[in-house]
Amino acid sequence: MLTIENLTHIYPGGVCALDDVSLEIRPGADHVRKFLKWSLDRYLRARGSQERDELPLERVENQDYIHYWKGAPIMYRLKETVGEDVVNRSLRRLLARYAFKSAPYASSKDFIKILREEAGLKYDLLITDLFQCITLYDLKAEHASCTRRPDGRYDVALDVEAHKFYADGKGRETAAPMKEDVFAGLFLAEPGKAGFDSSKVLYYARQPVVTGKQSLHFVVNRPPKFAGIDRYNIWIDRNSDDNLVPVSVP
Repeated sequence: MLTIENLTHIYPGGVCALDDVSLEIRPGADHVRKFLKWSLDRYLRARGSQERDELPLERVENQDYIHYWKGAPIMYRLKETVGEDVVNRSLRRLLARYAFKSAPYASSKDFIKILREEAGLKYDLLITDLFQCITLYDLKAEHASCTRRPDGRYDVALDVEAHKFYADGKGRETAAPMKEDVFAGLFLAEPGKAGFDSSKVLYYARQPVVTGKQSLHFVVNRPPKFAGIDRYNIWIDRNSDDNLVPVSVP
């Protein structure tokens, strides 16, 4: 299983696997989510206070806030999108090719080349966005409502707004069209609060999201109390604190 720390330390001089104990196994998936939020917040705070130009993950060297704190959500999103098997096959091929060999050592570019081959053309833009660009998002949950259907189930509408940007090394941003499948969720309790665990997740799956305002629709068997988009923080969202709203029930 791909670890959260695994390959978060990526730089042109080599690829360093930091830990082989998966947070998804020990202590559990809910702790993974807290770790991703913590990592994302540290990366976003640090990128605004650096004197050196920010580099994409593929090229970064000696900028810990990028290869550690940005690397964690990037690698987790990669695993969640292309699949754990694809990432593990890529890592095995990289190790088989370069293990116990002298210079030239494996670099991030070698890993990305193998990853593209294993993932296929479908994921070319994703891999470019994750590793070769500085890609940022604004994902916001604005309002959620729930109404009971005649069959006893519930219609839920979640209004969201989404934007995507590419930044240069000095932080200047350019808007880019967004058309991605983003995780959206319905919850029976507020994520991150005491007592929240996987039993409180009513629904969590990918939904097509495009640039601008839109409404996501769900049909569930129970009325949720909260709804959100990317509530588990695997997109590099400039403000991940506005991704969750309470659900209004008439």
